[in-house]
Amino acid sequence: MWGRPLSLNSNIAYVETDNLNGAADAINYLIDKEHSKIALISARSDSTGSSDRTQGYLMTLEKRGLPADEQLIVHGDYSLESGRSAMRTLLKRSAEFDSIFAINDSMAFGALEVLDDLKIKVPKQIAIVGFDGVQSENRFSQDLTTVCIDIQAICNLLVDKLDKILNGKSVKSELVPALLLARETA
Repeated sequence: MWGRPLSLNSNIAYVETDNLNGAADAINYLIDKEHSKIALISARSDSTGSSDRTQGYLMTLEKRGLPADEQLIVHGDYSLESGRSAMRTLLKRSAEFDSIFAINDSMAFGALEVLDDLKIKVPKQIAIVGFDGVQSENRFSQDLTTVCIDIQAICNLLVDKLDKILNGKSVKSELVPALLLARETA
């Protein structure tokens, strides 16, 4: 199975991106670049990927001694439009922020569009990091800094596990590391 089951009691073996540590890498990267007020554009909590990425954000802020401000956390639905809406919501709130971690690239691109429309310079004024490693045909000259999912490694593991299952062997769940790809938005 691709993706961790929602139930902790599941006996189903899965292959999944290490979303928690991928998010931690993104937050550490922003902090290392001297960002200390990091907003989060999250999504529904009934997705293990979303909840792991949110946990990675919160855990890393705590480990690095930075407060998690509820005013800097907004939710979208993984879409470009929800990223736009989340960005507008963040900008209307009184809480200041210098960077954004969006738990997927579509929402990051939506946030980037709003900042571009408002002539807010990325990354000089606000840095943005997404997650998934999606190449988007967007209207920006900047490439999105993102945490990439290793689709090839996941597919190879899934095929290998399926072959083992078909041959009567047992398989274990595995997490595949994500890779931070530092580009122009952070």
